[in-house]
Parts: sequence; C-alpha cells; structure tokens
Amino acid sequence: MYLIRKCKYWITLVFFFCFVKLVAQENVIPVKCDSVYYVTLLDSLKKSFSNCINIPEEFELSFYTAISHYPELKEIHIDMKLKQMNFSMAARPAKKLFAERKKRGYRIYANIKKNFKGILPVKLSYNQKVGILGHELAHILDYTNKSLCRMVGTGLGYMFIPYRRKLEAATDLEAIKHGLGWQIYDYENYIMNLSEASEKYKNKKRKIYLNEKQIKEIIIKYYPEY
Repeated sequence: MYLIRKCKYWITLVFFFCFVKLVAQENVIPVKCDSVYYVTLLDSLKKSFSNCINIPEEFELSFYTAISHYPELKEIHIDMKLKQMNFSMAARPAKKLFAERKKRGYRIYANIKKNFKGILPVKLSYNQKVGILGHELAHILDYTNKSLCRMVGTGLGYMFIPYRRKLEAATDLEAIKHGLGWQIYDYENYIMNLSEASEKYKNKKRKIYLNEKQIKEIIIKYYPEY
C-alpha cells in the first residue's frame, strides 16, 4: 500500500508540473523591445535613416525601433502624416511614382479620428506601436520591390477580400521574418482581447488579418529565435 501511495504521489506531482508548464507556455508574455536601449540609439538611427522625415514625436521612438529591423529601407524616402481615417494605420506610395524604385516616396498615415471604433495608434503602448509600424514598413518594403504596373495591380486587388487577406498575411509574415513577430502579436492580442475596440471593428479585422493565435503559431513554429 505504501508503494502504491508513493507512486500516486509522484504521478500527481509530475502531472501538476506538466500542467503548470503547459499553462505557462500558453500564456507566454510577448518579447518586448527595450525602449530604454532604443532611446540610446535614437540619434544614430535618425542619421542612418535620414530619408525618413516628419515623424510625429509620439511615434518617433517606435518608428525608429521598427525601421531599424529594415536595413533595406535606409535609402527610401518615408514620412508620416496624422489623418482622420477608418483604419488605424496605412502605408501608401506618396511621391515620384514614375521614378525608379529607390527614388519613390512613401507615407505612413496614422489615424486621429475622434470617433474611431478601433483604437487610435497614439493610445498604444510603445511595443504595440512598434508592431503596427513594423507591419506598415513591411508594406513599404513590398512596394519597393514592385514595378508601377504591379503596384496598380495591388491597388486594384486590394478591393477584394480574398486578395486583401492573402496580402496582409504575407505582410505579417515579412514583419515576422524581420524580427518583429512578438510586437505584432502584442498589438493584435491587445486590440482583439484587451482593448475597448467595438465588436464591429474586430469582426472587420477577423475577415482580413491573421489573428493573434495564428501569428503566435507562426513565430513559434518557424522563427523560435524571435
């Protein structure tokens, strides 16, 4: 009887620790960008990415943190503009569309609409801003690799949900490849599970974007180093 009780004790103990480990993995905290570290790099990053201008102060640190993961964009002209929109952020071609690819200009728009049903970007945490900006920079990277005709095709295709869903998934994957997967996860998890965004807005996002669980699965499966 003593041996049976002993075995039951150890089986229970092993099961308990396995359960605790499983729960801990399921609720893993996203890796955070170190804002203090990037503050020390801010001046040098501004010099390295001198083609980036008009970055609003409230997005400055997050923007340069995110773009530091995209060395391919060092010579690309990018600016930001605050605008009333129906989505959080957007990246669009802005200048010299007919010029060679490296001479084109791009703009990231950040929503400031007061009655926006989602969450205004300015209200996000530093890490979440890095995530959404990293996503928009992945869009810009995609634009720099496309001819004018292909960019027009992208604009037309974006009017159709299946195309948009495929494009946005590819954009998230590109940002994950550039080391910003957990920041995107942090943003999506906050918007969908922790924020006061309306259900209507969340349902729109579900139709187009990868959800936080899919993003997490991709990071863990293909890019565990991130």
